[in-house]
Amino acid sequence: MKSEDLVNLMLSPLWVSKLLHHFLSGAQQVNPKGIKTELLYVLLPFIIDDVTREKLSRAMIKSTFSSILKNKDTLEIKNSLLNKNNQVEQYREFTNRGIIYLGNIETLKIDRLTSIENIIKFQKEKQDINRNYCKAAYYLGVIFAKEDYRNVFVKLGITNI
Repeated sequence: MKSEDLVNLMLSPLWVSKLLHHFLSGAQQVNPKGIKTELLYVLLPFIIDDVTREKLSRAMIKSTFSSILKNKDTLEIKNSLLNKNNQVEQYREFTNRGIIYLGNIETLKIDRLTSIENIIKFQKEKQDINRNYCKAAYYLGVIFAKEDYRNVFVKLGITNI
């Protein structure tokens, strides 16, 4: 099996759409109108990265960007956040495929803000591994919905949107 085939399998449109669904569900918990569309492209870099996913899986509904991600005590977190700009570009195609898949199975409204009609809960995921990823995606949506999208891009140094 080629490495490209393995990556396509790991980041299948079905899996990415599930993560996007949880991300949008979390965002709509804070802002029922949805979340800025450009922020969808930041999801995969945060969820695929073990360091940021672990931080997000320990988040709560009251968590904020600064309380979870701006605690740059360790070199691991600093390095992880520095790589997000390049990772956004690397995962763009997978995110686009996930958005298309999600739009085919759910009612998705994409405009200035993106929202989903059916909200889901990560607690209903059956496997612990899935639940961890989905919980991280959900709380990333919650955290990003509390922030102005421009601040997120500036704080992370993301210019590849």
